[in-house]
Order: sequence, then structure tokens, then C-alpha cells
Amino acid sequence: SFSTLVYIYEETFLEETEEAQPNLIELLRNSVNHTKTGETEQPNTPLQNTEEPNKADPLNRNHPQKLNITSWPLVRYPEIPYKEAKCLPEKFGFDQSHADRLFDPKRQFQGCESTRNIASIQDNYLVIDCQGEKSSYLFGPSPEKELLDKLNYKVEWIEYESPVFMGDKEFAFAKCGDYKEPVYAHKALKSASERAEEIAESKGRKKPLTVFLVMFDSVSRQHFFRNFPKTIEYLNSEFSETGQLAKDFAMYDFVVNNVHGENTEPNMVPMLYGYSDSRIVQLLKGFDVRKTKDWWKFRELQKGSLFQFFKDMGYVTMFGYDTVMNLFGKTGKEILTDHRAINFWQVAKKLFSYEDYTSKQVCLGSHDPHYYMLDYARQFMQNYEGHNRFGYVHLTTAHEPTGTLIRTADKDVKNFISNILNYYKYKEEDVVLMVASDHGKRLKELDKAIEGYLENQLPFHLLFANKELMERLGGIEADSNLKHNTKRLVSRLDWHMTFRHLALSPYEEVTTNSSTYKDWKSLTDSENARSLFLEKVSNERTCSDVGIQNYYCTCINFVETPLGEAENHPGIIKLVGLGIGFLNNQIVKQNSEDICQGVSFRKLVAAETQYLEHYPVGKHFNFRVRIGINENHDAVFELYGMIVKKNQGGSLLKKDSDGKLLPNVETDFKSLSNEKYTVQLHKVLRVDSFKGLCEEMGRTLGIDRSTCICKSPETFDLIRNSVQKRLSSQMLSKLKVVVGEENEQCKQVCADNLKNCAEWGFSILNAKNVLQRNWGTNLNVTIQGKEVPLKSLEIVDEQISSNGPGLVKENNGYVMAWGNSNLDCDQTHKNLKPLCPCSV
Repeated sequence: SFSTLVYIYEETFLEETEEAQPNLIELLRNSVNHTKTGETEQPNTPLQNTEEPNKADPLNRNHPQKLNITSWPLVRYPEIPYKEAKCLPEKFGFDQSHADRLFDPKRQFQGCESTRNIASIQDNYLVIDCQGEKSSYLFGPSPEKELLDKLNYKVEWIEYESPVFMGDKEFAFAKCGDYKEPVYAHKALKSASERAEEIAESKGRKKPLTVFLVMFDSVSRQHFFRNFPKTIEYLNSEFSETGQLAKDFAMYDFVVNNVHGENTEPNMVPMLYGYSDSRIVQLLKGFDVRKTKDWWKFRELQKGSLFQFFKDMGYVTMFGYDTVMNLFGKTGKEILTDHRAINFWQVAKKLFSYEDYTSKQVCLGSHDPHYYMLDYARQFMQNYEGHNRFGYVHLTTAHEPTGTLIRTADKDVKNFISNILNYYKYKEEDVVLMVASDHGKRLKELDKAIEGYLENQLPFHLLFANKELMERLGGIEADSNLKHNTKRLVSRLDWHMTFRHLALSPYEEVTTNSSTYKDWKSLTDSENARSLFLEKVSNERTCSDVGIQNYYCTCINFVETPLGEAENHPGIIKLVGLGIGFLNNQIVKQNSEDICQGVSFRKLVAAETQYLEHYPVGKHFNFRVRIGINENHDAVFELYGMIVKKNQGGSLLKKDSDGKLLPNVETDFKSLSNEKYTVQLHKVLRVDSFKGLCEEMGRTLGIDRSTCICKSPETFDLIRNSVQKRLSSQMLSKLKVVVGEENEQCKQVCADNLKNCAEWGFSILNAKNVLQRNWGTNLNVTIQGKEVPLKSLEIVDEQISSNGPGLVKENNGYVMAWGNSNLDCDQTHKNLKPLCPCSV
């Protein structure tokens, strides 16, 4: 049988003009020969552990003396220099016993490995072998259509008869019976190769350099140690004194890599652009990423990104994001790199029920979803051998509520690191590989421990570099700088400076006194930012020195405030009032009164105080408060704010991107003094999981879903309220309503129709007013494979059923069963034919 492995042809580039197709007869002849002999053409095996082939150098190179440095082992709780550095956290997250109560330690996952290997790409032809079963295939869109956006893609399987030429397509899905399997082949571009080489040669490149960033979403450093035992064991073995990789590479584990915000964009924007995401908002004010006429502004913005900087420095560039949601939208839907890997997962969503923020393991053929991104990255690096390369991929495996699915990535990450470093070990090239996270694991809404706060603020961050590059970047001094910085407060702005420094390293030496280095500093949000190879972080550094807000700063600890005390604290009472006011003002600001409910305070869930050491205790401090609301008892909001003496607050009060003061109010604080104090609200976060109907409605209307407590569709006035009427029709248009059989799960019903089950759709289908108003006009349903108007099914009566919405068969027609809007796609519907909400 044919292998699923992607075939890489080094030094062969995909022409961007029409290319001659290989001889099909010759291809088939070769395929038959492979089948008869059992041999497969396999130059590069994806993501398998590559041990050193032999101890002798196969290239017979005359190596210079290796830099005599040793890497520190990966230790969960390393020694921290508290007596030396001013800003270090006292804790780093949950201990193991606490973590075991939150993240089920017994949950294990099956491997996705399959004995069926039905598809491969050979000489740019898709080859499928179903061994007699009916076979079919579909291709993904062309690479130029890779956008951070919902993909408008119609699933249309094509019957397979013989090898199919792929042209510029990079991925395909093959099907034998009910079994589906993807293949994904990176294709190098001649134009990108020629551009990068021309620039590199003009600048006098000494040696090709690869800089590659693998960013996981939502993995704290502690969560990395809990869930990557194979990776950690492998790295500690390979980077020990007797380890093979230790001879050629150095490894660094950054312990205090403090976040700039609670999610992806506030952290990745400073790293990729050198300034905060709030500055992005200001620069893009008046421009809408949803309007193509405004995209020129987003393209212009990206000229200041690392992607463009590396491209201008003679690098081939790549970006990948395995998301089906746009979590990176502020900088635009187009990422201006030579290669983009996005649409593969959008198509997989339609074929495999692949979703973001799901705790269920989904296998895409023989592998987990993250595997294909790591393998595409491997192909990118190997296909452009001899070139400068810069790449960034973002993986969302951990972006789910249980904190356990990330365990599926351990083996693949171990193999990826092994594969890449062993590949470069025998190349006359330099490499810097970063494997890290954008932010840590956000704690569950009911866990009020300070350790949970720290889990989100301290993501893991590993860096690997070959020793010959380290020698040219400063040798022992560069190693000393990096080791020092692994145990100091490090910011995203430091990483931005570090990557700029690396981009120039193939051409020239950058020093702390060079005008280029000083110019870079002046362009970032803080002139205290520095290249971590070039400078040691000051022991006196504080969060404010590098643009990290106090309420995200891990070295200024929050102290729990007892609820009884917090409920009577004048500062906290005022902060809660400001928070509720902010949520209600958002409704007015977004013109969303027709959809979002006004909110009112129900209870205080938790409160913490952060005393700032450079002010007397009790005179100036921050609050972190969690509140519940009356309108939705599941909703939990987190408020950040501060209290400061009125006569001291002028320079301390914060402003928004328009230069206006953030919401604030005066209060008395007679337990401290008779002076007036100012309480200011800094930030409001939604910390419960609000995925579902409200999120989908908010996305449809373009409003902030996190601050909206949606009105139930059952309360919509579809006669007098045009907004609600239009929205209900828009939500129905996002669904394909399929009638299942008795005792059938909607998940399977939708899968049988090549769709995903959309759980939020139960709330729409169970809204009697919405469904009744539409079924007499344009609402169709699919029943027994045929699409028919719902009104043609002769609804003769209605009833209430805990398993509804659905249909109960009667002699002369159907009874409509209204039921529970909180149904899920895995539920079995007894004694009725369920109306299943399948995503379009």
C-alpha cells in the first residue's frame, strides 16, 4: 500500500506560473514498482525521532572547536535569585496535588495512529489506494486564499479514478468508505527563494540562519511540566553532559516570562511589533478588518512587524495558525508572509468535527490536529535548505477548559524538536528554535487561588541555539547573558529586540552601542527592552519598566481579602459599581440593546488586594475582584482597579487609547484617614466559558461577546423588533436542520451529512416563536437525505418533551416536541426524531 508520508523534493521549487505536469505513465510505472517491492520513497520521515545516524560526521567537515558551555537541566522548581533581583514571583502556580484536583490526572488519550495509510503525494500527484473500496478525494483552496477568517468552502467529494495532479494545492483529503485521511505538502516558491537569496547575497551573508517560533496557546510553565514528561525526559537526557545534542546545541528555560495581557493578542503583538495591542487599536481607529476596502491599512501596519523585517533582511517567511476562529484579528486577516498554513484546519472542521475550545480529542486520520502544523513547519525548514528562514506557528491544542488535551502533544513535540535539531546538526547552517506559549493556563472560574492567577501570567518558554551561532553572538558572554536572563523578569518587548538582533546576525555584529540597536529600542514601547543574547536584564527591573501593567505583574503579589471584609470595603464597593456601569455602558456604546441585557450585581465571588511597595501600605493599591450578576448565574466577571489618595492620583490614573481617563469615582476611606480617595476601574474580564449562542450572535452582529449577556431568542419580538427579526433569520441561515432517527445523537446525524453539530443551535430551534415564524416561509429541513420545507411535514400538534426539539410521528403527521435548549450534540433523543442543528 502507499504511504501517507509527504514526499519532499529538495532543491525543487513550485513555479508560480503554469508548470509542466510530470509524465503520468512514468508515475504509474514507478508507483507499481514501489508496491511490488514494498519500498516507499521516503527522504524525510515526518516527526519521527531521528537519532544520530552514526558517530562519525557523514559530511567529513572540519569543525571548529565547539563552545564549551553546558545547558541547565529542565527543573520544575529551579533555584531563584530572590536576594539579587527585585522583581521575581514568590510562587509559580499550582503544586501537583492542587493541580490534580483541577486537571484530571487519570485522563488518558488514545493515539491516533492507524494501520490504514491510504493516500500520498508523489511528484505533485495525489495517489490513493483503497484496496478495492470506493475512493474519493477533495483538494483545499489555493494557497493565496489563506486568511485568518471563516473559510467559505463547500465540501464536494470527487470520485477517484487515477492519480490527480495537484497544481499549487498543498493539501488534500482522501476517503475510502467512511475512513478519511489528509495529506499536507509544503511547496517551496521560486520567487520567495530568489528574493531571499538576492537580498542575502547583497548583504554578504556569512551562513544561512533559521529562526523559528512554535507558540502554544494557554500553557503555563507549570502546565508544561505537568503534561510534557516525554519531552522533558528527552531534553534532559540529550542536553546532559553525555547527551548527543549537547555537543552542538544549547538550551535555555526562561522561568519568569511575564505576560502583557490575559490572552493571545496582548502578548503576541508586543513580540511581533514591539508595542502594545492598545497602540494597534489607536493606529487602526476608523478601520474595520471585516471590510476589504480597509485592508490596505492592515497591510501597511504589518510593514512594522517581524515578518516584514525578516523578509527585508533576506529571509523566506512562514505563518501558521491551526484555529477555526480568528484570535489574532487586530492586525488583519492577511498575514503577509511567503507561506501561510491556516485553511487546512478550516476544511478539517467540516470533515472531522474539528473545533476550537473543545476538550474532545479529534483525530485527523492518523494524527492529532497539531501534528500537521509541526510537520508543515518541518517541511518549510527543510525545503528551503541553504536559505535564511523565519517562521511562526500558533497551536491551540491547550485552548480548552479541562486542561488535559494538551497531553496529546507531548510525543509530537518531543519528536519535532528531535527532528529539527538533528536535521541542523549535519548542516552548515545556524538555527534558533523557540518553543513557548503566548500565556499560561487560565484558571477555572470557581478556583480563586492566587496560584491560578500566576498560572496565567507565567507561560513556558524554551530556546535552542546551535553553539557555532552562540560563538559568533558573543560566546561565553552570550551564554552568560542568556542564563542570567532565564531567571529574571523578561517581557515580550525583550523578545522583539532579540529577534531583530538575530535577523541581522548572518551579516553583521550588533553591539549595545550601535546606532541600529539604539534605534530599535526607540521604536519599541520601552527603551528598557533588550536583546537577551546581548544584554543582561537589570536586577532592578520592574514590570512598569517594560510596559507590563501592575495587575499582570507576578512579582507584586495579590493577597486574598476575606469576603466579609471585602463586602464592606469602600474601595471594592465603588469598584464593583464602576464594573457594572462599564458593562451597561458597553451595551449603549455598541448599540446592542436589542440583543444584550442590562446587568445588575448579585454577589461578590472573590477579592484580592495588591499592595505596591513603592507606596505606603494602605495608601495606594490594586484590586482584583470577581463578581456574579443576577441576569446569568453562570457568568463571572473579573474587575481590576486601584485606589489612590486623590492628591496623589493625577499621574497614576490611567487613560484609554483616546487619552480619556478610565472610569473612576471619589470615595471616603475613613478607616485610613479623612482624606478623599479615587477608585479607578482598569479592566473587566469575562472568566467563565461563554461559548455558545451568545458568542455566535455577538460574532454575527460584530459586538464584544464577552461583555454581552444575551437575551434568549424565546423572548424576541419578531413583529416589532427588526433587529431581533433579522438576527433570528441570520442565525437560522447558519444552520442546516437535519431530522434524525429515534435514539440517535445529533453529533452522528450531522456527521452523516458531512457537517458539524452546532450546540448553540438547539437554543434557536427550541425558540418556538423563531421556528414557527420561519417554517411557514423559507425553513427547509433534511429528512432521510432529502431537503423539504418544514411545513410540508404536516405538523398536527405540539407538546413539551425533555428531549426536544424534535418530531413525534403520529398516524396523520407529526407532533412538534418543544424541549430543552441546553441539549448537547452527544445526547440521545428518545422516542422522537430530533431536529439537529448542523453548521453550514
